[in-house]
Amino acid sequence: MQLRLGVGGSDEDWTPVLAARTWRRRKRWSGEFEHGAWFAGNPDRGGVLALPGGHGLMTLHRQ
Repeated sequence: MQLRLGVGGSDEDWTPVLAARTWRRRKRWSGEFEHGAWFAGNPDRGGVLALPGGHGLMTLHRQ
Protein backbone atom coordinates (compact mmCIF):
# COMPACT_ATOMS: atom_id res chain seq x y z
CA MET A 1 0.00 0.00 0.00
CA GLN A 2 1.01 3.62 -0.38
CA LEU A 3 -0.11 6.66 1.61
CA ARG A 4 -0.83 10.03 0.07
CA LEU A 5 0.50 12.59 2.52
CA GLY A 6 -0.08 15.79 0.58
CA VAL A 7 -3.14 17.30 -1.00
CA GLY A 8 -1.61 17.91 -4.42
CA GLY A 9 -1.45 15.52 -7.32
CA SER A 10 2.31 15.08 -7.61
CA ASP A 11 4.25 11.83 -7.26
CA GLU A 12 6.11 13.34 -4.29
CA ASP A 13 2.91 13.17 -2.21
CA TRP A 14 3.04 9.34 -2.06
CA THR A 15 5.11 7.21 0.31
CA PRO A 16 7.13 4.19 -0.82
CA VAL A 17 5.22 0.89 -0.80
CA LEU A 18 4.53 -0.10 2.82
CA ALA A 19 3.17 -3.31 4.37
CA ALA A 20 0.38 -2.93 6.96
CA ARG A 21 -0.18 -5.42 9.78
CA THR A 22 -1.94 -5.69 13.09
CA TRP A 23 -0.65 -7.56 16.11
CA ARG A 24 -4.10 -8.70 17.23
CA ARG A 25 -5.51 -10.25 14.09
CA ARG A 26 -4.28 -11.58 10.77
CA LYS A 27 -6.46 -9.26 8.70
CA ARG A 28 -4.06 -7.01 6.85
CA TRP A 29 -6.29 -4.21 5.59
CA SER A 30 -9.69 -2.69 6.16
CA GLY A 31 -11.43 -0.62 3.51
CA GLU A 32 -12.26 1.91 6.23
CA PHE A 33 -8.69 3.23 5.99
CA GLU A 34 -9.30 4.39 2.42
CA HIS A 35 -11.66 7.12 3.66
CA GLY A 36 -9.10 8.75 5.96
CA ALA A 37 -6.62 7.69 8.61
CA TRP A 38 -4.15 9.12 11.08
CA PHE A 39 -0.46 8.42 10.43
CA ALA A 40 2.45 8.81 12.85
CA GLY A 41 5.98 7.94 11.87
CA ASN A 42 8.48 8.40 9.09
CA PRO A 43 6.92 8.15 5.60
CA ASP A 44 10.11 6.59 4.21
CA ARG A 45 10.47 3.93 6.92
CA GLY A 46 7.02 3.25 8.31
CA GLY A 47 5.04 4.01 11.41
CA VAL A 48 1.56 3.55 12.82
CA LEU A 49 -1.78 3.97 11.05
CA ALA A 50 -5.12 4.32 12.84
CA LEU A 51 -8.70 5.15 12.00
CA PRO A 52 -9.94 8.49 13.37
CA GLY A 53 -10.42 8.16 17.10
CA GLY A 54 -7.45 5.78 17.41
CA HIS A 55 -9.29 2.61 16.35
CA GLY A 56 -7.97 -0.12 14.06
CA LEU A 57 -4.31 0.43 14.91
CA MET A 58 -1.88 -1.03 12.33
CA THR A 59 1.88 -0.93 12.01
CA LEU A 60 3.47 0.01 8.68
CA HIS A 61 6.93 -0.99 7.48
CA ARG A 62 8.82 -1.04 4.21
CA GLN A 63 8.46 -4.24 2.24
